[in-house]
Amino acid sequence: MMAKNHLLYIFLLIVPFFNIIIYRLDLSIVLTITILFIFFNFLFYKKQPLRTSLKPLYFILFLLIVSLSFSQLYLLFVIGEFNYKVVRFFGLFIPLLIYFISMYDLNIFLKKYLNKILKFYILAFSISIIVDYIILHSILDIALQPMYGELFYSYMTRPFGITGQPSVNSVLLVFFYSLFLATKSKSKILFIFVTVGVALQGSGSGFIAYLMLLVAMLRNINYIYKYVIYLLCLLTFLMLPDSGLIDKISYEYIQIMIQVFIGQTQDWLNSINSYPDILFGGTASNIDFGILFVISNAGLLYFLVLSSLFMYLILKADSHYDRMAIYILLIGNLHYPVLFYLTMVFVLPLLIYKVLYVKFTSNESRLIRYP
Repeated sequence: MMAKNHLLYIFLLIVPFFNIIIYRLDLSIVLTITILFIFFNFLFYKKQPLRTSLKPLYFILFLLIVSLSFSQLYLLFVIGEFNYKVVRFFGLFIPLLIYFISMYDLNIFLKKYLNKILKFYILAFSISIIVDYIILHSILDIALQPMYGELFYSYMTRPFGITGQPSVNSVLLVFFYSLFLATKSKSKILFIFVTVGVALQGSGSGFIAYLMLLVAMLRNINYIYKYVIYLLCLLTFLMLPDSGLIDKISYEYIQIMIQVFIGQTQDWLNSINSYPDILFGGTASNIDFGILFVISNAGLLYFLVLSSLFMYLILKADSHYDRMAIYILLIGNLHYPVLFYLTMVFVLPLLIYKVLYVKFTSNESRLIRYP
């Protein structure tokens, strides 16, 4: 029988394609795959015992569950409805984290498989962008892109990629590489794929994330070389056809985004009926700004607990690449809610556990073997 850690590894390799399966086929296929995976584990493998070493994590999970529950209980008793979509989108990573720690020794799993998973994710995200870019700039029908949407007019000049959202594609691509470096692994080839993916995606958020990655990678390099490399990267991205990067980082564009944010915030505040709506959510804003989207849907209380979790992770991280990966997620989440897209539902539990409990040494992922 297949080892359960290898089964989890295979399952996680399928996860990036869930968006395409749902969009092109049906949600029921993803649900079936996930349910069968969970059922198979419970049926054939032993569960992990409760561990006192994980008390901080149990406390974090308790706070997340309580704050999200308060949000939905408020809706249920005051408004008379339960918004399962909010729970699914903003809280699905919580039961998955509980499931992972109850079924697996994640210390062993992450040391053996994490960098392999990240390699695959980087290649899958970057190649999806490259292929869609080729489709977009050839005689082929642009509708051949797996995540193409005919109503998403603002995306028509950029690859839809594996998630269907340009900013999410590029931010996650950079996040995966930063987390890959945190496993004490290096790969020039993967870095090239990340660079090409971000460049072809043409996302302002992706460029900022990429710049943050460079800051982390070059922190011990002479400052003159740093500035030369930053300048070369900027010029390279600016010279790309149809990148639109110069517009996305311009003062005018930033001013427009600020005005849009203020306008959407005011629209949301005008739509709420009482102050508890702010604390517990229930009146959704547009998806354009991550913080506003979280607070308006799940409430300020849940947002504060979630923010506290990430501040705790930053303090506990022993690698500057781990910290930079978290910063990249948080900065990326200022625009679109990168944290909660489907792939991150499965990766976020691994990130949380890795930062809190798993310490990598050089080339350790290649040396770990199962007993």
